[in-house]
Amino acid sequence: MAEHSGSRVAPSGRSVLPAAWSSADAVATNISFHTQGRGTLAPWIAPKRLVVQGLYRYTRNPMFWGAFSVVFGEALIFNSRHLLYHFLLVVAMQMVHVPLNEERWLRRGFGAEYDEHVPRWLPRRTPYELRSKSKDI
Repeated sequence: MAEHSGSRVAPSGRSVLPAAWSSADAVATNISFHTQGRGTLAPWIAPKRLVVQGLYRYTRNPMFWGAFSVVFGEALIFNSRHLLYHFLLVVAMQMVHVPLNEERWLRRGFGAEYDEHVPRWLPRRTPYELRSKSKDI
């Protein structure tokens, strides 16, 4: 974990990596939502097409993986058990929120196409290939 020297924290390479991953994840996800989904992450300008390119070819929730990486990286940087507990709480909350709220909305909008998409939590080892042409909602 990170070494403490007084009030300063000297982050190690392994603790900075999650923050770098989450930044790249956010940029890639926004690009995919704009180019393929023809929308944004904002629910009031939601994508019109199911996004299954980029990181979405491996997981349904790359933004959650990015958020998880940030909180986990903070726990490593600050060598904090409390931030590790916060990380576990964030993961647990998303495991409840996603199936009850977000997935219900996505199934209504995209139907079978969404259901054939990649697994919810664990990323695929090989990229998902869309079987049918995505239609607008």
